[in-house]
Amino acid sequence: MCDALGKQAYATSKKLQQSVESLTEEVRKLETEHKKLSNAGNANIDEFIHLSSSTTKVHRLIARAMKTEEAQALAQLRSLENRVTDIKTKAVKQIGAVSKYDVEEIQQEAKDELLDEVIAVLKEELDPKTFSKVARILNEHFGRDEN
Repeated sequence: MCDALGKQAYATSKKLQQSVESLTEEVRKLETEHKKLSNAGNANIDEFIHLSSSTTKVHRLIARAMKTEEAQALAQLRSLENRVTDIKTKAVKQIGAVSKYDVEEIQQEAKDELLDEVIAVLKEELDPKTFSKVARILNEHFGRDEN
């Protein structure tokens, strides 16, 4: 009977170690992906959203493992949980930064297009001398070089 319990304990311990090892590998993959996206400089918002989603899935797996694992593995799992939380936080911040940049860029493009339309209408309606003065004033006000 002791032999059977010893084998069961060994199997449980081995399963536990494999579980922690596989979760550690998943966290390493997430860290590598985050580093790659952060260093790329041209990563788009979808890539950071995907990374954020992946971290949520791994975090869920770690939380499940924490419910069933023994005390010796809990410290390792807590460490993995903290690493995943860190990656998730950074990814979400970068999503915000990318989103803000995109919004500002879109707003600037809209302003430029509107200014171009206004200048085109004024060019048709004003005499050349007046148009030149008005176009200069508008371009200076909006920080653009004259067309």
